[in-house]
Amino acid sequence: MAAIRKALDIKGIHDPAARARWERGMDLVARRESNYNANAINNWDSNAARGTPSKGAFQFIAPTFAAYHQPGTSRDIHNLVAQACAFINYAMGRYGVAVDASNLADRIQQADPRRSPKGY
Repeated sequence: MAAIRKALDIKGIHDPAARARWERGMDLVARRESNYNANAINNWDSNAARGTPSKGAFQFIAPTFAAYHQPGTSRDIHNLVAQACAFINYAMGRYGVAVDASNLADRIQQADPRRSPKGY
């Protein structure tokens, strides 16, 4: 959770209600994707078959991580803070998640505790 909180600080998200929504959703995504394993590598799905396995706690493929990388954070795909920042950028850019995360669980099933796990 420390990496998520640091990412929210970096992104300038300070509203307590917004932070709580991001924290809940991102915590669930990281647990479902990798059980918070920063060194996780998925070598068995379609991305891996194409030579771009998903990696890290939030399971980014390298091109997506690079595209949504937060300037000023590590370029190491296994870095938890960098992955958390990239997740926020990706969620807002790709899925239209609001900065206050009020629609995070609706837009990304993997962040919704009411629905079954599903890759994003």
